[in-house]
Amino acid sequence: MCNKIKIINQTNVGFLSRCSCGLYVLQFNNVFLEFDKNELLSFKKYISFINTEYWDSQVDSYNCTTSRKIPIMTRQKNLFLIFNKSEFNALKFLLFGKDCIELDDLTCKLSKDHLFLN
Repeated sequence: MCNKIKIINQTNVGFLSRCSCGLYVLQFNNVFLEFDKNELLSFKKYISFINTEYWDSQVDSYNCTTSRKIPIMTRQKNLFLIFNKSEFNALKFLLFGKDCIELDDLTCKLSKDHLFLN
């Protein structure tokens, strides 16, 4: 880990930062991910194409009781990161900033009370 870290975006549930060595760090709740520039761009592209309405309807059709319905697949076949809609929007907010999403109640609260942009 580098000594010089620049916070790109931050809320009370996480942050996106860049180290002087070029690594990007995304910490969101209990998830900690490191990316190089191309990996971050690829992850952002992947996140931008996830259709939350689709996952809400798919999971509901299986009578699933979990509140977290939006999966992010990983390279490990048995590991998925799952989010509810508010968490997913907060994650998108960290990655893309305030212009990327329609803010729901949780994200509005996060952005009003705990947002720090560099």
